[in-house]
Amino acid sequence: FQKSSFPFAGYPGPNETISPGEDSTYLRLLQSMFQTLAQTLTGVEAGPVSGIYDVPTGRNIRWAQRAAGQPENGVLDQACGDTVNRLYRLFVSKPKLKVS
Repeated sequence: FQKSSFPFAGYPGPNETISPGEDSTYLRLLQSMFQTLAQTLTGVEAGPVSGIYDVPTGRNIRWAQRAAGQPENGVLDQACGDTVNRLYRLFVSKPKLKVS
């Protein structure tokens, strides 16, 4: 799983983290992405989109960290958000081909 330049635009910044139990509007976007990815990728859970870092969100974050070879600490940071964004772009929002 290679890193590419797909930054997670919905994330507040490289020094910000979101931990279990916290409430964040940024989690809503991430949770929505996980719901969609769960339809395609084994191991991703379709949890609620609440904005609250709950148990399903934690499992999904640890899954994404493991998939990217990042420390599996369950804390959402910019690197983990970027990983989820890359997966979403690869498996969900594939570029449309233009036919001339």
